[in-house]
Amino acid sequence: MVTKHTKVINGVEFTLETGRLAKLTQASVLARAGDTVVLSTIAVGVDNPELDYFPLGIEYVEKLYAAGMISSSRFIKREGRPTEKEILSGRLMDHAIRSLFPEDLVREVQVITQVLAYDQKNNPELLQFIAASAALMISGIPFKGPVAAVRVGKINDELVYFPTDEQMNESSMNLIVSIIDGLIVSVEADGKIISEDILNNALRDSLIQGKELLDFQNEFVSLAGKKDFTYTPRIISTELKEKILAELGSDFEEKIFIKDKNERHDVLGAIKSAIHAKFDADYKSTDVEKCFDDIIKEIVRRNAVDNKKRIDGRAMDELRPISAEVGVLPRVHGSAIFNRGETQVLSVVTLGSSRLEQIVEGLEGEGTKRYMHHYNFPQFSVGEVDRKFGMANRRAIGHGIIGEKSILQVLPGEDNFKYTVRVVSEVLGSNGSTSMAATCGSMLALLDAGVKLEEQIAGISMGLIYEGNGKYVLFTDIIGDEDHYGDMDFKITGTRDGWTAIQLDNKLQGIPVEILIEAVAQSKKTRIQILDYLLTVINAPREELSQFAPRITTIKINPSKIGDVIGPGGKVIKEIIAQSGAEIDIEDDGSVNIAASSEEASKKAIVLIKEALNEVEPGTILDAVIKRVETYGAFIEVNRNFGGLVHVSQLSDEFVKNAADIVKIGDKVKVRYDGTDEQGRHNFSMKGLGLAK
Repeated sequence: MVTKHTKVINGVEFTLETGRLAKLTQASVLARAGDTVVLSTIAVGVDNPELDYFPLGIEYVEKLYAAGMISSSRFIKREGRPTEKEILSGRLMDHAIRSLFPEDLVREVQVITQVLAYDQKNNPELLQFIAASAALMISGIPFKGPVAAVRVGKINDELVYFPTDEQMNESSMNLIVSIIDGLIVSVEADGKIISEDILNNALRDSLIQGKELLDFQNEFVSLAGKKDFTYTPRIISTELKEKILAELGSDFEEKIFIKDKNERHDVLGAIKSAIHAKFDADYKSTDVEKCFDDIIKEIVRRNAVDNKKRIDGRAMDELRPISAEVGVLPRVHGSAIFNRGETQVLSVVTLGSSRLEQIVEGLEGEGTKRYMHHYNFPQFSVGEVDRKFGMANRRAIGHGIIGEKSILQVLPGEDNFKYTVRVVSEVLGSNGSTSMAATCGSMLALLDAGVKLEEQIAGISMGLIYEGNGKYVLFTDIIGDEDHYGDMDFKITGTRDGWTAIQLDNKLQGIPVEILIEAVAQSKKTRIQILDYLLTVINAPREELSQFAPRITTIKINPSKIGDVIGPGGKVIKEIIAQSGAEIDIEDDGSVNIAASSEEASKKAIVLIKEALNEVEPGTILDAVIKRVETYGAFIEVNRNFGGLVHVSQLSDEFVKNAADIVKIGDKVKVRYDGTDEQGRHNFSMKGLGLAK
């Protein structure tokens, strides 16, 4: 049976429908907002009691046909591996719903949302929240939804809720708040140095603004009903936990609070191995593992909330010792190492011409990225072996993007800085908040490279343990174990005056907004503390770029003459690039950006461009080819647009009777351009330059 529910919300007609498409799934929902349409499907696997985690898979897929597009690639027209945008959109959904399932669910669940139509106004990434949430609600799977996403923009100093994609082009903020009834489950944002007060107001108001979307889903579920769903809860014997506690002894708690990470993990690892050896014969190994981990978790959380005691002994708002250095690598364009406790990140900057911008193809059309931040997390950073070393996974892409969004807000504009910039952050040691260390290290490396950032950026991660009924504690600068045993990882980057990027990952079934607001205030104090230190490392961009970085020179030409520089089939510009060794990019307004590794190459390129335009300065020495020889002189060609006569009197310092005595057709010669005569003819001379090569 087909069930359909339509409602106008914030001036947009929304529709949820089930029962018509993807009938063999556990549940499917077709969602529509305006003329944007997405299909969310829920598929489930069989119970697997041997698993010790919930195998949830989230995929967001854009089909180019949704926007009436065919890929611009000449070789591959089919959609392939997920794009970075699709991965990040899937992570956005993952952060919003993962914590809303029961911990003992060990049956595989896969949520796939496909974009089927896009109207260029209503964002499909946000529509996926309604579609996937509604599908989960009618699937029968135990899910503490519904969930809705509220996008907030800032246009002309006004907060705009549910802006269209077109409006977002004018916005200085992109804030996406995922909510359930009365609580926040995730936040993803970037903004142009936005004050914390504006953020706090937006967080509070999002709970109100999004309520109608939650009601809409509940109304749909009441019409569609819920399917049957069964799973076997993971039940662990309380007897096993009591036996493990007895075996651990009274001094076990002290070992959890060993400050050094490696020592603590070695000690606890040895104890865990002994526990497995004793109990694995009578109980499931995964149950033994879970009990042991739960015991540590309870001790860590109890000490934090009741005694304000952290694993490494710090105060709740205390930052770990930080240190940094810049210029750590030779030949690269900029580099820095940032250390916070046992977390260490190396960031390296590479500058290139605008021709090296990344081309991005999506439903919005083809665009480019001039700033890229790539984050790598090899397993050796936590002392482990990695058999799958190589390509970045979804986590690495997600951790890299927050640094990218953060620093992009303070990167100099294209008018003043024609470079493409790539920063790679290599995590060399990890004990919490490597993405924030990567952001700090990248900012330092950019200053080391001579990039004139508008402001300095730093980032910090806040943690939380929440026991309910107003009983909670916030952590500043969480370490890995606090992330594991705690309830949230709240990353915030920014300047002294405001934030630039936010990412909230939480394990609770929603966080009270006032706790997040408190975390925002606490994070700003620490961010300023970090910025104070970073100023002592490097307080301004280098005066000069690295000698190994390309120099970009911009000249202006008449836009109507762009074709003369490019030539048929790009022949002229290819010759200019080959002869000069410079990279050349021409913009529609006639700006010609010349990227060269030396001043000589840059000057050579400029001369060749002016030759193509017939705009050579008198006195310039040029390479030419003899095209015709007459008694009275030789006709030369510098390029297809530029050439003229070398009179017989200008062929040599000596007297020449016949030009054929000196040159022949095809000879390559050096000539000096002597300007034009009264009739506008170009004059050249070979005097003092030697004869044919």
